[in-house]
This record gives sequence, structure tokens and C-alpha cells, in this order.
Amino acid sequence: MKRRSALLSQEGFTLQETVVALTVGSLLVGLVLTASLFTRRVYGMWRIKTEVREVVGTLFQRMMLDAQQSTDVLTLTDSTLVLKKSLGALVSYRFDGKNLWRDDVRIGGNEDVELSVRVASQVPTAAGSGRLSMIHISVEGALGSSGAQVDGWVSIPSSSQQTFVSAPKIQ
Repeated sequence: MKRRSALLSQEGFTLQETVVALTVGSLLVGLVLTASLFTRRVYGMWRIKTEVREVVGTLFQRMMLDAQQSTDVLTLTDSTLVLKKSLGALVSYRFDGKNLWRDDVRIGGNEDVELSVRVASQVPTAAGSGRLSMIHISVEGALGSSGAQVDGWVSIPSSSQQTFVSAPKIQ
């Protein structure tokens, strides 16, 4: 009998307390899950934006470096840029509407990034000792709703002139 009265005298949780604890626990799990999904989505958008900026910046830097090291522009069209470097080597860029090719090797990283490359030339008419050609290079990229653009000017001097490079404009 003592045993039975000892079992009955032990206190435990009531049904109401158990329901309240389950409700509070469920709310906390729901909040943690919602925060986790939101964080994952924000991270995914940030990763895509960073990837696009990296691809666009790398392509722009590569083209600007080649332009700075060149002595002449041999071909400049909507889809082709051919530069002559100081030692006579030729560097050709070709843009086919989606990919950028340098000397027939695709450059640009992620194939999912939609690229737009524009190159324009300006030859000053002022009389001088040598020809100075200015090239404007613009590289844009987009992946989903994320995009980036970098553009800048570079001079293609004759061998007696110095190279001028404007600060790139990043958007």
C-alpha cells in the first residue's frame, strides 16, 4: 500500500502543460527553419552576384592588360578585336554573343553568365609625333536578376608614347 500511495503522490506534467510545451517548441522549430531558409536564399543571391562580378572583372582586366601592352589595333569590329603587342605577337578577341574567346580559347568562367562585350575606338585628330588610339572596353554580365558592368578607356600608343588608362567604372 505504501508503494501505491508513493506512486500516486509523485507529481508530473499535466496534459495542459504538455500541450503548451509542444506548442512553444513547434513555434521555435518553425522560426529556426524559416530563418535558415531565408539565410540560404540570401546567401545564394549573394554568391551569384559575386560570381558575376568576378567573371566580369576578370575579363575586363585581361582585355585591359592586353590593350595596355599592345602597340597597334589591327582589327576592331562588333565581334572582333585584334591587337599587336610590342614584340610582334598578335592577340585576338572574338565575341560570339555569349562567349568571349582570346586566341580561340574560351575565357570567362561560368558558362551560365550572359556576357556582353563592347569595344569602341577613338583616334584623336590632333597633330602629334605619333598616332594615339583610345579604346573603350565595356564588359557586362548577368545571371538571373544579378548583373555587373565594368568599363574604362585605355590608349594604344606608338612606341614613343606612354600608355594612358582611365580608372575603371564599376556598376
